[in-house]
This record gives sequence, C-alpha cells and structure tokens, in this order.
Amino acid sequence: MSKPRSAPASSARAPVERDGRLHDNERFKDRDEFWLDREAFSVFARQIDTLPARSGFALLLLSQCQSPAVESNGRAIGGSGGSRGSHYPCNASGQQWLRRYCEVKGNVLFYAPHAEAAFEGAYLLEDFVFQSLQPSRALVMGVVPELPLTEGDGDRLKQGAILVGSSRHDGVYGRYVRPLVMLLESPRVAAAWKDTCEGCSAASLQQQVRELQQLLQRERAAASREKEATALIAKQQEIALRETEGSKQTLLLEIERLQQRNQRLQASGEVTEKAAAEFVDQKMHEVSFLQNELATQLADTCMHKNAPAGPAFSPAAVQARCFVLCLFEFFEWRYGCFLPYPFIAALQGVCLAVVRLLLAMRFVLPGCKRLEAEVVELREALGASQQKAQQLATENSRLNCRVSDLLGDLEDAKDNPSRFALVMNRLRAANQRAVIENKRLRQVHRRLANNGRLLPVALIRQVAEMGDAFDLLRKWLTCSERKIRFYEQGYKWSSDQEQEELYKIEELQRAIRVAEAAARSSYISHRAFLLGQQLKACTVNPSQKEVYAFLKCGRRDTERGNV
Repeated sequence: MSKPRSAPASSARAPVERDGRLHDNERFKDRDEFWLDREAFSVFARQIDTLPARSGFALLLLSQCQSPAVESNGRAIGGSGGSRGSHYPCNASGQQWLRRYCEVKGNVLFYAPHAEAAFEGAYLLEDFVFQSLQPSRALVMGVVPELPLTEGDGDRLKQGAILVGSSRHDGVYGRYVRPLVMLLESPRVAAAWKDTCEGCSAASLQQQVRELQQLLQRERAAASREKEATALIAKQQEIALRETEGSKQTLLLEIERLQQRNQRLQASGEVTEKAAAEFVDQKMHEVSFLQNELATQLADTCMHKNAPAGPAFSPAAVQARCFVLCLFEFFEWRYGCFLPYPFIAALQGVCLAVVRLLLAMRFVLPGCKRLEAEVVELREALGASQQKAQQLATENSRLNCRVSDLLGDLEDAKDNPSRFALVMNRLRAANQRAVIENKRLRQVHRRLANNGRLLPVALIRQVAEMGDAFDLLRKWLTCSERKIRFYEQGYKWSSDQEQEELYKIEELQRAIRVAEAAARSSYISHRAFLLGQQLKACTVNPSQKEVYAFLKCGRRDTERGNV
C-alpha cells in the first residue's frame, strides 16, 4: 500500500527526519503519483457489517514492498517455523512464500500475518483472470520461481494447488499489475477460492443487479398485466352474466309464445278434423243416396224388361211399333212386297228391347257419369283433407319436439350453467359473425353502388352490349327448364312428343357448346380491354381515373371474403 501524502509542516523538521522522507520519496517515487487512503482500506477490512465472502490461511508469493516480513536475504521474519508468520526460502528474485491469513470482501483480497493482526496489503480483484495449476506445472511454466519446502525434517517440496490471478489490463499504458499467486492445500480448495474471486468482480455484481432489476420489472409488469386481465375477465363475466339473464328471459317468453301457438294449432287442428269428418260424412250420404237412386232405376228397368207385352200404351211399345211400321212401309215401297207376320212379330220384339235398353241407358248413363265425377271429387277432397291433417299433425309434432327440446335445454341450463353459458357464447359468436359479415357486405354494396354511379353511361352500355355470356346463360336456363319439364311431365306425353322434346333438348345442348366458345372468346377480349384500361389508369397523367375501379374493388372484396 502507498503511504498517504502529508501536508507541509510550518515548523522546520529535523535533519534526520528530512533525510528519511527524502529516502522514502526516492524509494516510492512511482507510487507517490497516485494517493490511496490506507486507513479506509483497513476500516473496510475490519468492519463487521460487511461479511467476508471467503477467508482462510494460504501461502502467498510476496515481495518486499508487499510485506515487511520479506527480507532482502530471502528470509521471512515474524514468527517461528510452523506458526503464524513462518517463512519459506525463495530464490534471489526478492519474492518469498509467506503463510498469510486471506479474506475477500467486496472485490478486494486482504492478507495479514494472522486473523487478529492488521492487514498488510490488498489485491484489487477487478478484471482478474484466475487459473488453477499444479505446483510442478507452475514451476515449469515459470509462474513461480521456486516451490516451498514442507515443514519437518525432510526437504520435500510442498504439494497442493497454485491459484494464479492476473489482470486483463496488465501492461496497459506501460503499467505493470502484480499478479496474485496463492499455494493452497488441494485442488478442491483452489477451485473454491477461484469461484469466490471470480464472482466478487464489480462488473459481474452489477450485471447480476441489472438482471435482477430487469427480472423484477418483468415480474411487476406481468403482475400488472395479470391484474388488468383479471379485472377485464371479471368485467366480461359480469357482462356475460347480464346477457345470459336477458337471454333467459327471452327464452322464457319464446317458450310461452310457442306454448300458446301450440294450443292454437291444436285447437285449429281439432276444428279442421271435425270439419273434414263432417264433409266426408256429407259426401258419403250423397254417394249412398245416388247409389240408392241408381239401384231404383235399375230395378225399374229390369221390371219393365221382364213384364209381358201389354197393350200399346207403354211408351217403349209405341215407339217399337212405330219403328216396325216405318220399316214395313219402307220395305213395301222399296221391294213392292209384304213381310211375313212371324218376322214382323220377332222384329217388333227386338225393337222393343232395343228401345227399352236405349231408354234405360238414357237415364242411367248420365247418372253414372255424374256419380263417377262426384266420387272422384270426393276422393280428391278426402285426400286433400287427409294431407292437410297429416301436415297439421307433423307441424304439431315438430312444435312439440321443439318445445320439449327447449324445456330440456332450460332444465339442463338450470342444472349446468356452464353448458348454458357455452350455448349462449356460441349463439353470441354466431350473431357477431353474422353482423360483421352483414356490415362487410353492406360496405361492399355501398362501394359498388358509389363506383357504379361514377361510371359514364357509355361505358356501362359498352359492358352490357357484350352479351355472349348472357346468351350462354339464357340458353343454359332454357335447356334446364326443358329438362325439368321433360322429367316431370314426360310420362304423360306420347312417344312422338317425347322424341320431339328430346330433339329440342339436343339442339339446345349443341347451341350451348357454341355459345360457351363464344362467351370464352368474349371474356378473353373483355379482360384484355380491362387490362388496357387499368394500365391506362395507372399512367402518370391518366386521362380517366380508375375506369374499372368498381371491378377491382369487387374482386378485392371477394378475395378478402374467401380468405
């Protein structure tokens, strides 16, 4: 340690003292340029508040300026052999092995003859690089001039491990930094001293402090974010709870409305069923009345047919006789002769039967046709009533199933709120997606409408006149309509009508192929025209600003929707 620089005294000093100070100044001339407070180091080394990182006895390789126990003749002073202050012989380089009590505080290593003695010196361990070597290797490398001898009778070299610490700034600015050389009992002890000395660097301590501060800041930021997230989640849960209550009330109202509707549908279904039953009964009575009337007419016809030929008062007999007389007169006028009587009687009987049959058919056939028509109408009405009743029953069962599902969901929601919250969350998410999609489509529609209003009429007419695509679409729709009509009504047509319709469909299909080729060609030419207009709109001084901007906008929105 350097001696503190003293202030000039006012009184004259003695010659001996002045000569001693001059000798000291000449001896420590290089150290008087930098002042160190030796007392401050001593106080720091002995204070109780700062605990040492490591302490213990070790052999230090010291010079005469580092310890007064080192003599110029290579002998150490300050104690007997084997005790504190024992000396070890060394070479003539002025360095000597001394057993000293070492203590590390902060980034300074202090050494003293024993634990209670005043510290003789200190090493500043800042930016030191430490290396643990075997004694023989250190001797070969020239790190130490000579190894100490063991205490005892024999002259054997002392074994252990040598810890060498050298500064990174050794030789900088022409300054020599004295290395720290320690001889310890074992490599394990040397490794422990090495870890302690490397860890006490101020730079490493500051780096650890900075890392701890950054870690503390990150922990504080994470805690604040977690607190904000917890508050936000609590608020969202409160909002979701309110929405759940509102949805619950809405579902209860919907259930009540569905129950009322179900009651009305049940009442209307009962009324409709009664009306249909009454209508069917009425038609059955009418059919039975017509059947009875038909049976009566048939019985009368059979009675007239089986009755014997009476006097000529029956209308059928009168008509038959008149017919026979007319036939007799015609035969007499045509051939000039008379018919025999048996033939006339047989002909009169046949004519009477034919006239009766015609009269019966005259009265019976219209009634049968009318009955058949009414039976068909009754069957159609009955089928329509049954179909309507079946539809009402289906609607009623569907509503009952929906009500039962809603009641089951409500019961499950009462027992399992998480499921109810999940269902409501899905419904709310679906509604939000629908609202966002609706808003996006409205914006697209508004943008297309605004761009469409800005287009000139001539340009719109030019685009509309390219009708090849519309012609293809029209023919395609016409062919589809004919195919649908053929599939739906083909069974009612004759073979000629079917062949004619198939021929028309084939012609339309051939026309569709031709129209498709024309539409492709028109599309290519139209896209080339659009590309030219877009390139023209992207020039430095465009003559027309974004002529087809509406098509670009619509395509961009379509791609965004697909994404």
